[in-house]
Amino acid sequence: MSGDRIRYWVRGTDQQTYGPVDVPALQSWVHNGTVTAETLVCREDDPSNQWIRASGIVGLQFSVARPSPIPQPPPAPPAKSAADVQTAKKIIVWSRILGWGGLGLVFVLCPISVVAGAEEGGVLIATLGFLSAIAGAVLGQIGRAMQGRVL
Repeated sequence: MSGDRIRYWVRGTDQQTYGPVDVPALQSWVHNGTVTAETLVCREDDPSNQWIRASGIVGLQFSVARPSPIPQPPPAPPAKSAADVQTAKKIIVWSRILGWGGLGLVFVLCPISVVAGAEEGGVLIATLGFLSAIAGAVLGQIGRAMQGRVL
């Protein structure tokens, strides 16, 4: 009898008996995951009705399960060069000068010029102060972003 004509009964995971099926049909069940190497099978013409593992059938091929790859941590962000760090520090210093200087213009120099009678000069000083404070705030955000600590 050829190997293709030998048929087997198969005991499923639900404890039901299926078949009999030949080796090519068993092989297709292996490929779709219905039969594993541990599945119990019994040869149809076996007078002792001895159930064996499917891995004991000659000609039945089980693929070797490959272990799933170990997840890798995300790549580290690129290191900042010393020049980038220095540039960020300079930008932050300028943001403080412009920001505090602008606020000084608005809250100190503007009232002094208004009290001294130069109202048009006070408006100009206040405008320059606000623009300076806004520029300082923007530069501060840029500098902090370069350092990786955005607010």
